[in-house]
Amino acid sequence: MSEVRNRIAGWAQLLRLPNLFTVPGDVVAGALLAAAAAVSLAPDLRLIAVALASLALYACGLILNDLVDLDLDRRERPQRPLPAGWVPVFSAAAAAVIAAVAGLALAWISGIPTLVVAGLLLIMIAVYNCVAKNHRLAGAFTMGGCRALNLCLGGSLVGFSPAAVSAVLPPALVIGGYIAAVSYIAADETSGRPAGRIRWLPACFGVIAIGLLLHGRAWPSVMVALFATVVYLKIGSAAGRAGTCQPHQIGRWIRGLIGLQAAFCASLPGLGYIAAAILLLLFWPASVLTGRRFHGS
Repeated sequence: MSEVRNRIAGWAQLLRLPNLFTVPGDVVAGALLAAAAAVSLAPDLRLIAVALASLALYACGLILNDLVDLDLDRRERPQRPLPAGWVPVFSAAAAAVIAAVAGLALAWISGIPTLVVAGLLLIMIAVYNCVAKNHRLAGAFTMGGCRALNLCLGGSLVGFSPAAVSAVLPPALVIGGYIAAVSYIAADETSGRPAGRIRWLPACFGVIAIGLLLHGRAWPSVMVALFATVVYLKIGSAAGRAGTCQPHQIGRWIRGLIGLQAAFCASLPGLGYIAAAILLLLFWPASVLTGRRFHGS
């Protein structure tokens, strides 16, 4: 029984269970923003397929990350699922391949534009894990690009019309920039280096989001973005008091992304968009609860 529990816990840690709750919001926000701009179109049941495709590609990236780092983890982090033996290496590799194929298949079902974006996302995931992650700045930008493309994946459901692209691109850049900032900070989580001014970078992107939303005078969304920014400031302040950025703080920043996703959804006129934002916000406490047992980074 203990072995079964270890195996389940190993997969949950390998897949960064708390982070999975932050993935569908990118797709939902992108789809709703694009559909609202292309007024003759609306997201349909394909949105579910795209959200599942996004989760599959994200899972592929997480597993690939640990497979690439296996030798390093055996030396420095033997408690990780693969070196600890909780998840067999062959099973992890097979799961990564299956997740990649499933992600592309689900994107193909949703249309050629979505398949194109999913393909680009998979390429960027591979570039991050195999090349860019070993270089702090390049790794941060590549990780941010993955998140930006994830939001564009949802937007691709309604095609690449100028109106849809102009509606999706600014939020994608904000969300991508936010995750790039968190990834840049995360490079220090095991180094013991002091948490310097970079710990305020995530809050800066929260402020940028507030500025975008103020321009549209969408007050509910401004309040959500303001709340998220306050959370980012509290995390940065805690990191300063601790002296270094800890893994659990990186996890808090990652799940804080849900606030930006919900804010962009709530920026659209109509009760349906407010309902979508509320639904996404419910993922936040779910991520918090699972984050108490499993690290998000």
